Amino acid sequence: MNARDNSAVQRLKQWRVLRGLTQEALAKQLDINRSYYSLVESGRKIPSRELVIRMEALMGVDAPTHYMRSVPLLSWAQAGQAVAFESIPEWAEAVPTDLKDDRSFAVRLVGDSMEPRLYEGDIAILTPSIPSTNGDIVVANLKEEGVLCKIMHVRHAGPEQHHIKLSSYNSAYPPMEYMREDFHWIFPVAQVVRYIRRKG
Repeated sequence: MNARDNSAVQRLKQWRVLRGLTQEALAKQLDINRSYYSLVESGRKIPSRELVIRMEALMGVDAPTHYMRSVPLLSWAQAGQAVAFESIPEWAEAVPTDLKDDRSFAVRLVGDSMEPRLYEGDIAILTPSIPSTNGDIVVANLKEEGVLCKIMHVRHAGPEQHHIKLSSYNSAYPPMEYMREDFHWIFPVAQVVRYIRRKG
């Protein structure tokens, strides 16, 4: 997915959430199947050029277009120190984004559990103001285990109980299950920045 297509998908998700639309309702407006839309929104399916054009047309003048700003870029260790959004530590680096979530911040990824989709050193930009949903790639801060980047799936076990399964793209890492109270926070990954450079 190129940068423009990825930006359009992420902006459409924000646009949908801000208007209180379900994925099914928005899929109907785009004249596509809900399951296909869900795969596009979660980044597991690349949208066709025609669909990107329809997305941009649907958002129209409401869509943020040439909006850019910088957000804090945290190391993996700094993200682990932040037990709540309000406790984000001092930061020296920043990364540009067109996301309008005032609480957005970025984390430099560590490890290979999300390969071949995400790589160590990639920068994940998180949107704390938008709730994570099933199938989202998230960065989560576990109370006992620290920070993880995974694919999230939620299963409701009762009125107030939520089982959360975290899985990886890399099959060497088995899925893990937790309760919602095991986390300090779980924030969706809205954008990924990858810097390509020659090794050697």
